[in-house]
Amino acid sequence: MLLVLIASGLLIVLQTLDWDSYRPKLEEIVREATGRDLSIEGELEFMLLPVPSLSADDLSFSNASWGSQRNMLEASSITLSIAPRALLSGKIRLRSIALNQASLLFESNAQGLGNWDFGDNGGGESLSLFEDLVSIDINGLDIEWQPDGKKPNHLAIDKARLSRPLLLPEANFSAVGFLEDIPISLEGSITSIPNYLSGQGIHGKIKRTSPHLEIELEGNFGRLPAIDGLDITLVARGSRWPLAAALIGLPTGETPPWRINANLVGSRKKWALTHLDAQFGESKLTGSFDGVLNGTRPRVKGRIKVNKLDLTTPGLWRAGGSPADKSTSGKLFSDQPVTTAWMGAVDLDIVVKAGQLLTEKMILDNADVSTKLVNGSLTVTADAQAFGGQATALLKAQAAGETLQLQYRLELIDADAGLVTRLWSQPPPIEGKGDLNYELSGVGQSTAEYMAHANGSFRLLVGEGNARVGIADRAVRGLIVNMLSSLLAAENQEQVKMNCIASHVTITNGIAAFDVLVLDTDHSTLVGSGSADLGREIWDIKFKPRPKHATLNSAVSITLTGPFSEPKVSVSKVDLLKKLAGSASIFVFPPAAVASLGELGSGDNVCLKFISEGAPAG
Repeated sequence: MLLVLIASGLLIVLQTLDWDSYRPKLEEIVREATGRDLSIEGELEFMLLPVPSLSADDLSFSNASWGSQRNMLEASSITLSIAPRALLSGKIRLRSIALNQASLLFESNAQGLGNWDFGDNGGGESLSLFEDLVSIDINGLDIEWQPDGKKPNHLAIDKARLSRPLLLPEANFSAVGFLEDIPISLEGSITSIPNYLSGQGIHGKIKRTSPHLEIELEGNFGRLPAIDGLDITLVARGSRWPLAAALIGLPTGETPPWRINANLVGSRKKWALTHLDAQFGESKLTGSFDGVLNGTRPRVKGRIKVNKLDLTTPGLWRAGGSPADKSTSGKLFSDQPVTTAWMGAVDLDIVVKAGQLLTEKMILDNADVSTKLVNGSLTVTADAQAFGGQATALLKAQAAGETLQLQYRLELIDADAGLVTRLWSQPPPIEGKGDLNYELSGVGQSTAEYMAHANGSFRLLVGEGNARVGIADRAVRGLIVNMLSSLLAAENQEQVKMNCIASHVTITNGIAAFDVLVLDTDHSTLVGSGSADLGREIWDIKFKPRPKHATLNSAVSITLTGPFSEPKVSVSKVDLLKKLAGSASIFVFPPAAVASLGELGSGDNVCLKFISEGAPAG
């Protein structure tokens, strides 16, 4: 439309020889038609050979009054060639347009008004100017697209050509350039210029290729740049998401091979992605998304079904697969700042039903996951089968500037302790069925800061099973197996029968107090007490044995101190344990902790009976 207005005015100059004297009249025509100012600072020149053409240098076309910049279009030069046959018959018909070294700004305000809206000037004689148009050439065009005052996107076109074969209704096009810093190459066919200027939307096919990305779009693209009446099919595949990275901030590193097939309908303000069929690595998903882009932030709703969603694949979410949560201090908990800005950038309502969901810590089967993000407040709920039992999880997070307020709850019912403990040791040191409840809340700008101020509780109750005590050297974290080997096993015994485990931990301001810590076998009952400083990452726990057989002449108690990463274990020999066997040594546990564990498990658990009665088990 802008080219129509400029061309209409410029071609009138052909009917006069005094170019400079006509310049004010030309600018007045454009102003009356658009309400904007056309400024031609350079020369106006008409050439008859090799084809009749008119050129103008140093053009500028002003922006809307509310716009962020003074001009909408600036160009070093524009050249319009005229169809000779039409000229001989007294008519003006453009044959080609060449635009050189130009910049173009598209933007819209908070009310949705675009700076390209400047009146109805698309009919009558203006359209007839383009009936014989066969080509548009662009050499150097910087396009800035800034919707509703949000962060702008930049497209730099090095070269582009739109050409229409004679007697064919559609035009072929090709373009090379950069979207942000990502090289792009486009080709395809679209609606002819006259049809577009008469009010029709753009219909056609666009293909973009690169070494890591292929995208093919076909259908109705609506009225650009407003993108009203969008109805296209999308086929894409690649091993990176550079375009998504440029537009919404995803990393640009290598990703697993992926593909997407979908239909996209709607407009710039409201869209829907339907018939989604996608694959990311081994993950296959179907479903739909719809979004609303007006208001303070975009709103996206999605319903997804996936056979297997692998969140552990290197590079899937992070560039190059490098972990974002790695600590720089050598400690267990990361001191890297968490990213909270994204939480206020979009509202989400996403429901995922996954046959299998793989995370770095667990495998979830038949998972139902709901994610809601509203005004910076995130709530994630999950129900799934995990560790051989049933898992329920809740995560709540609220961004407050760069600080994250986080609340987390995990409940495992009838889970396999072997599947849990194999996370740090293979084979697992403990096997047996049990229940777990874990609740934690805190505030911080990093995981380390969050843990240093955390509050919550940890409850664990495991029934009969086995304890492997001969794998201390093979354990990644040898704490548990060292204790088992030193305190619970008979001499040279690789595995002992375990009757139960009971643990209740209260976490207050980053200090985890072990209210109850009991492990019982046929040989001995182990009772632990003490604390762990989650902020300083320091152990301070003592384990005391209570043998069950008079044949045991001695045993050891263990004190665990020092940092989480390199704990120090000191051993104290305890003699005359014969006298303790069968004695009435009493342990006193906090009543609230005892009652809490009673709610978690059944009364048949030996350790639960032990802590309830305050006497040695067995």
